[in-house]
Amino acid sequence: MTSTNHTHPPSPSNEPQGIFVYGTLMAEALLSWLLTGSCENLSAILSLRQPAILKTYRRVPVKHGDYPAVIKGNTSDHVDGFLVTPASASQWKKMDDFEGENYRRECVQVYLTESNTTVAADVYLWADEMGKLEENKEWSFSYFEKNRLEDWLDLFDGMEMIG
Repeated sequence: MTSTNHTHPPSPSNEPQGIFVYGTLMAEALLSWLLTGSCENLSAILSLRQPAILKTYRRVPVKHGDYPAVIKGNTSDHVDGFLVTPASASQWKKMDDFEGENYRRECVQVYLTESNTTVAADVYLWADEMGKLEENKEWSFSYFEKNRLEDWLDLFDGMEMIG
């Protein structure tokens, strides 16, 4: 990653309380694979995430990819996702490694819908050329989940992220 790189879970205060995920990692099975090494460990990851909204940003497709990017929007824009609170430094590292060099981790404010509160969270923002994005479209999680998720799970089957 090209920005903040936590080597341990952040402490309470103005430090990020977790990572806001808004794309492929909204899929429970993929998040489970990333954090635990198995797509089937859903119970281990469900307690680590809660519904959240990132305001004033937009989620757009990356050209020739199944995944989105988040870019700055206007005051009426928002992105639905989840605040994920990795349980260990290893899980934080796995998330950083999964996102790769096209993204940079930055601290933002996210709105937690269940508790009606706003907290600091990291988010992976697009750090590559804007020409690689379809800026006039909205990326669809439901399309990814229905049409592409199984291919992603097949691709990662038998692999494990090292953290």
